[in-house]
Amino acid sequence: VFTKKLLKWNKALSAQKDETGSTPLHFAAAKSPNSSYSTQFHDDVHEWRKSNSTIARQMCKKLLSLLGRDGWPKVCLKLLEANPAALYEPDHRGSYPIHIATSVGATRKVLLFLNRHPGSAGLRDARGRTFLHIAVEKMAVGILYHATRDKSLEWILNMRDKDGNTAMHLAVQGGRLRVFCRLLGNLKVGLDLPNAKGETCLDLSRYKVPPGL
Repeated sequence: VFTKKLLKWNKALSAQKDETGSTPLHFAAAKSPNSSYSTQFHDDVHEWRKSNSTIARQMCKKLLSLLGRDGWPKVCLKLLEANPAALYEPDHRGSYPIHIATSVGATRKVLLFLNRHPGSAGLRDARGRTFLHIAVEKMAVGILYHATRDKSLEWILNMRDKDGNTAMHLAVQGGRLRVFCRLLGNLKVGLDLPNAKGETCLDLSRYKVPPGL
């Protein structure tokens, strides 16, 4: 109840950015599933406005202290309910909250974002990467599992980054066998799409994938 009152008291607070362009939702998304936290916070709510550089951290700490064991996914939910537009706000590096959550392997948060706002699946960072590209690079297998099984996400499976690489290109380039197999299991993943260098996944696989596969 107090959380709702707090967000209603200053809904704009959830939209404020710090010096890196991060909103409170970016900060909450950046916390890994294994992040430890204390329920003892004594931030003075009226001090929050004094420094934008710490506004996101202060707000999330206060929310977390109120939400208890449900932790960061519920913080993300409350922030998203207070300001849905924050999901579509990039930081100064061009990363959206869904990219941040994916980079730390926060599957529950990514699914929350996708379920609430399916269009966020196609958001690209400054390098043209979707959350799927990042999931491949970070070996976020749990996120990949859902992305490759959810038919509503088929439209992003072959999206290319600024180098023309699909998620499968990155999996092959990095020799990420487990990720490669996960993507290969979805028949919608293209193997003959060229990147900016004219290389298809099949081309790359000739010298990247171990013999016998």
